[in-house]
Amino acid sequence: MNLQHLRYFKLACAYQNISKAAQKLNIAQSSLSLAIKSLESEFGICLIKRQRVGFVLTPEGERFLALTEGLL
Repeated sequence: MNLQHLRYFKLACAYQNISKAAQKLNIAQSSLSLAIKSLESEFGICLIKRQRVGFVLTPEGERFLALTEGLL
């Protein structure tokens, strides 16, 4: 698990938008998407449901975000 990926995920959740979070982090949108996909792959869960604009957290994503708060 990469703490940087957790920070990225947490900020993306705050904005509920990968593009806006990537802009705030000064990284490419694709890098942020890959970080989230990496977390999903590592834990075998789907964290977000991508929408036309932004995303919503899945129930697993909501639980993961709560755990992330404690880890960071």
